[in-house]
Amino acid sequence: MRDGLRVLTYINAAVFTGVAWAAWRVHRRTRTESSVWLFVTFVTLAAIVVASAILPPAEERTTPVLRLVGEILIIVLMAFPYALFRFAIGFGRPAAWVHGLALAGFAGIAVFTLAAPPLPAGDEPRPLWALLYLLLLLVYWTGLSGWIAARLWSGGRGQPGVAKRRMQLLAAGTVLLNVALLLSTAVSAAGQSSPGPLRLTTTALAWVSAGSFLLGFAPPSGLRHVWRQGDQRRLRGAEGTLMTATTQEEVAEAIVPHIAGLLGGQGAALVDRGGEPIVSQGFTREQLADLPDLSDETVEKDRVILPLRTGSLVVRAGAYAPFFGTDELELLRSLGTFVDLALSRIELYAREQRTKLELQRTNDELVALVYGISHDLRSPIVTVIGYLELLASDAADKLDDEARHYLDRISASARYMDALIRDLLELSRIGRTQTEVEPIDVTAIAEEIAAELRRSHPAARFAIEQLPTVEMNPVRARQLFTNLMENAVRHGGRDDITVSITGERSDGGTIVSIADNGTGIAEPYRERVFGIFERLDGESHGATTGTGIGLAMCRKIVEHVGGSIWIDPAASGTTFRISLPVSPARQSSQSMEVQWQ
Repeated sequence: MRDGLRVLTYINAAVFTGVAWAAWRVHRRTRTESSVWLFVTFVTLAAIVVASAILPPAEERTTPVLRLVGEILIIVLMAFPYALFRFAIGFGRPAAWVHGLALAGFAGIAVFTLAAPPLPAGDEPRPLWALLYLLLLLVYWTGLSGWIAARLWSGGRGQPGVAKRRMQLLAAGTVLLNVALLLSTAVSAAGQSSPGPLRLTTTALAWVSAGSFLLGFAPPSGLRHVWRQGDQRRLRGAEGTLMTATTQEEVAEAIVPHIAGLLGGQGAALVDRGGEPIVSQGFTREQLADLPDLSDETVEKDRVILPLRTGSLVVRAGAYAPFFGTDELELLRSLGTFVDLALSRIELYAREQRTKLELQRTNDELVALVYGISHDLRSPIVTVIGYLELLASDAADKLDDEARHYLDRISASARYMDALIRDLLELSRIGRTQTEVEPIDVTAIAEEIAAELRRSHPAARFAIEQLPTVEMNPVRARQLFTNLMENAVRHGGRDDITVSITGERSDGGTIVSIADNGTGIAEPYRERVFGIFERLDGESHGATTGTGIGLAMCRKIVEHVGGSIWIDPAASGTTFRISLPVSPARQSSQSMEVQWQ
C-alpha cells in the first residue's frame, strides 16, 4: 500500500511540475507582471509537491534539519495562495485593507512558523496553540483562495468567450485545490496512510485542479477555437457589413460596438488619419485627444490602439484583456485588416465619384458651350445662305462661269456648315432635353426611311425583317435608324447596294443588325468612325460627304438607354449591331428607354 501511495506522490509531482513549466512558457511569451506572479504561484505549488515526494512523511522528520525543511515547506505552501492573490489583483487593485490583510497574514504565518516550537509529530499530543496554528493555516489558505476564485469568476462575466472560459477555469482550479486541501487534512486527521477512497479522491481532485489551471492559462488552440465561435459569428456579421458599407460612418457603426465587447471593454472608437473620431462609443473627444501617438500599436491594461493605413482603432479594453485576450487581440488585428480594406474601398469610391462629378460637370459645360455656339452660329449662316440663294436667282445671268462656280462653292460650304451646326445641336440635345416615350414600330420606321432613301438612291435594295416594337422617343429612334441606313447607302461604295435589317434575341436583350454588302470599313477605322468629326474621306471609300457626326449621335443615343453599338468584324461589307437591354437604364430624368414588347 505504501508503494502505491508513493507512486501517486510521484505522479502528482510530475503533473504539477508540468503545470509550472507551462506557466514558465506563458511568462516567457508575455513578460508581464501578472505572468511573473503566475509563474511564482505554480513553481511554489510544484516545489511543495516535489518536496513531498522526496522527503520522508512529516511524522518521520525528527531531526532538526528535517523539521526546519518542514517549516519552510509550510511557508512555501502559504506562499501559493498569496502569489495567486498577487496574480489576480494584477488586473485591478482591491481595497487597500484586502491587500494589507493578505500580506500581513502571510508574513505573520511565516514568522510564527519559524519562531514557534516544532509541531508535535506522529501520535504526540497536540497543544492548543498547535491546533490554533493549523486552523489559522487552513483559514488563510481557504479564505484567500476563495476570495481569488470569486474575483476571477466574477471578472469573467462580460468578457469575450475565450477570456471568460479561461478565467472560469482558473477559478474552478482554485476551488478544487481548496477542496483537495480540506480532504487531505481530513485524511491526515484520520491517520490514513494507504491509498484508500478518500486519498484517491483527494489525488483525483488535485489532478483535475491541475488540468483546470493548465487549461486556464495555456489552453490548446483547438479548444480556444471552440470557445470563440460565438465571437467569430458576430464578427463575421460585422465583416459582411463592412463589405457593403459605402461611407466611413457605416464602417465605424458596423465594427465599433463589436470591438469593445471583443476585449471586454466599455468603449471603442474609429479615428481617421488626422485623429478625428469617425464614430466613438465610451470616449470623449478630450480623451481621444489625450491619447499617445496613434501610429504605434499599444496594448496596455486600460487601452488597445491598433494603427491602420486609413486611421486607428482605439479600444478601452477591460483589465483582463492584455493577459487573457491574446486570441481576441489577433481577431482585432484580423478585423482591422477588413476595416482597412473597407475604408480604402470607400476612399477610392469617393475619389471616383468626385472625378466622375468633375468630368460630368466639365462635359456638361462643354455640351452647353457647343450648344450655345452652334445656336448662335446658325442664325448668321441661315442669313448667308438666304443671300446666296437670292444672288443666284437674281444675278446669275450677270455672272460669268468662274463667278458662278465660286458662288456654287460658297453655297455648298454654307449648307455644309448649316448641316454641321444642326447635327451639333442635335448631338448636344441627346440626354439634355426632356423627351416622351411611346411604343415604336421599328419595322414601320425602317420601311419609311427606306422609301425616302429609294428616291435619292433608286438602285439600292432593302430587306427588312419583322422587327420588335420598342418603347422609345420617336425622334431619337428615327435619328438612330436614319443615320445608320443612310450611312449604308451613301458610303457603301456601290449604287446597287443591299441593306438588310434583322433582329435576334440574346442574353439580357435583343440585337438589331443593319448590314450592307458594300466595301466595308477597314479594321483600324471601325472604332474611330464613332468619334465626332470622323470621316473616311480619301481612304478606301473615295471622297465622302457628311458632317462626321451621325455615327457619334447613334452611339450616344444607344448608350443613353444602356445599350451598345459596334461594327461586326466577322461580317462582309459593313454590319452595325445594336444591343438593347430588356430593361434599359434610365439616365437622369430623361425618358429614352427601350423595352421590348
